[in-house]
Amino acid sequence: MKKPNKQPNNKNLNGGRWGKGESGNPKGRPPKIRYLSELLEEEGKRIPTIEQDGFDGHGLKNDILLARALYRKARNGDPKAIEIILERREGKVTLPIGGDEQNPIFVTLLSKLRGNGSTDER
Repeated sequence: MKKPNKQPNNKNLNGGRWGKGESGNPKGRPPKIRYLSELLEEEGKRIPTIEQDGFDGHGLKNDILLARALYRKARNGDPKAIEIILERREGKVTLPIGGDEQNPIFVTLLSKLRGNGSTDER
């Protein structure tokens, strides 16, 4: 019984090279992955319209409308809105980490440089 001659299912029969005008990737390069921060920045700069968004932003960008909505909630006593505004304007409150002679802080350093996997306590 003779085995059927299986030819590759593409046009690349030229020793690994594609012919002139042919492509090994006919659908082209995959689309660039867009990150959420890029999308949010782009949307923030956009001016909403009734046709696209269902309301009129009166020529104001989404960033401004969002800030106004956040301030409105804070003025009405929303604690989360107040917290967001204060953290963005003043920075987050830092909590000091420290010890004293009676309650020292122990740090365990793991080192791969020694190669033995032992820990070093200080």
